[in-house]
Amino acid sequence: MRTPLWYRHLTIFLPVLFAHKPLCESFKKDLFCVKGIHICRSCSFLLLGFFWGILSIIFLNLAQYRLYIHLSIFLSGIILIFSHPQIYGILPRSIKDWVRFFLGWTLTNLLLLLIFGKLFLFLGALGFLWILRIIYSGIRGKMKDKACEKCEEFYEDKLCSGFLPKAKLMKKYEDQVCRVLN
Repeated sequence: MRTPLWYRHLTIFLPVLFAHKPLCESFKKDLFCVKGIHICRSCSFLLLGFFWGILSIIFLNLAQYRLYIHLSIFLSGIILIFSHPQIYGILPRSIKDWVRFFLGWTLTNLLLLLIFGKLFLFLGALGFLWILRIIYSGIRGKMKDKACEKCEEFYEDKLCSGFLPKAKLMKKYEDQVCRVLN
């Protein structure tokens, strides 16, 4: 029995699959490395906040539901301000971790609105977040275009060292796919 291509893809790219950044010194602070697997630090804290939010909802005393929702809305506003790419970009790494953690918690609380039948409030919040995501993505895209310009490798006519590990894994995967298909 042959190994499916999706499984080969997963096993080959696992070391960089969750990195979301180049693996160079400039971005090293934005990544965790666990047993050779690079993981985006922001995504890790986002998921941790999401699961913490789920646990807080499970163990929530429903008599305090209104207070919890008001606290969620207040913290959401603060998190959305600090998540603006130009503000987020200058924050120290530890503050960025907290912002992402509470963003995950906030997203969990958005689901809480749906669970408790606040459909219009849920849809309004979802629409607002979607609009912010579009706006923030545009700003973040422009900032990412300039992120590597300070690097000495940027103006060289070769693949930068931060993307070299990913390129090697792509070549390895391509070789395996060619062997399977030929």
